[in-house]
Formats: sequence, structure tokens, C-alpha cells
Amino acid sequence: MLRFFSNIPIFRRLFIAFAVVAVIPSIVIVLLGNFYLSSLNTRSMAVQTSVDAQSLSSQEQGNLQRMNALVQTRFNQIFASLNGNITDPALSNAGGLVSADIAAREAEFRDGLATYQANYDLATSSNMSTIRSILNDNNPTTGPGIIADQQQALNEVTNTQWPAYESLQKQEVDLLDKLDPTV
Repeated sequence: MLRFFSNIPIFRRLFIAFAVVAVIPSIVIVLLGNFYLSSLNTRSMAVQTSVDAQSLSSQEQGNLQRMNALVQTRFNQIFASLNGNITDPALSNAGGLVSADIAAREAEFRDGLATYQANYDLATSSNMSTIRSILNDNNPTTGPGIIADQQQALNEVTNTQWPAYESLQKQEVDLLDKLDPTV
């Protein structure tokens, strides 16, 4: 075999050597490029899912803030109507609208919470599998803790905090409705 190479002219031997030296790194570069693009695509999908989850949670935060403002508005309406100095008939009509808006926002929040739990729960949702694998693969010591913390917080909101908030808000609205002389 060595004799075969020694019989080849030097120009061809150098050409073959340069070709081999150029082809091997090219193959490595193509393989690394494919891996990088695949990793970049996976992380892009994870970022988009995370943005969607944050968007939904921000929307539901707005619902909670609006419900709180509506309860305060309802309180102000009752106070103004009981005071007797304001005799605007639109004030009593607005009370029913505010109560209906509160009920609609409660239903919207309940649906949003169920959607969030179904689509963005790190521990169970198929939508979050990319993020779950990134958390577990990149840092196996803290990734599972983050997943467990999110699961615990989500269960606390779903099973304890939201039902308590909804019940107390309903009690307050019912008490305000009882005080409303126009109802």
C-alpha cells in the first residue's frame, strides 16, 4: 500500500492530502451547524411558549385588577346613592352594569386560569415539554425545583387562593347590592 502512494506523482499526493484535510473539517462544520440550528429552533419555540404564558398571565392580572376597581366603583356608587345628594338616575343603572361586568370578569378569569393550567403547567403540559427538557438538561440540580415550585404555586392559586378570592368578592358584591336602594 505504501508503495502505491510512492508511485503516485507528488502533485496528486498533495492534492489528495489537501482534499482530505478540507473535507473532514467541512463535514464537522456541517454537523455542528445542523446541531446549532436545531438547538436554536428548539430554544426559539421555548421562548415563544414562555411569551404566550406570560401574555396570558398578564391578561389575567389585568382581569383581577379590573375586578378590584369595579368593586371599588360599586362601593362608591352605593355610598353616593345612600348619601342622597346625588340624584342622577344613571347611577342606579350603572350599578347593575358594574355587577354584570364583575361576574363576566370572574368567569373570564376562571377560564383563563384553566387554560393556563392546561397549556402552561411545567410538570404536565405537553406545550411545556421543550421548556421542561431545557430546565432539566441545562441544570439538573435546580430545574426540577423550578418545575415543582411552579406546580405548587399553580395548585395554590387554582385550589385555594382563587376560590377564596372569588367567594369573598361575591360576598362583598352581594352586601353592596343589598345596600343599593335602587335594586
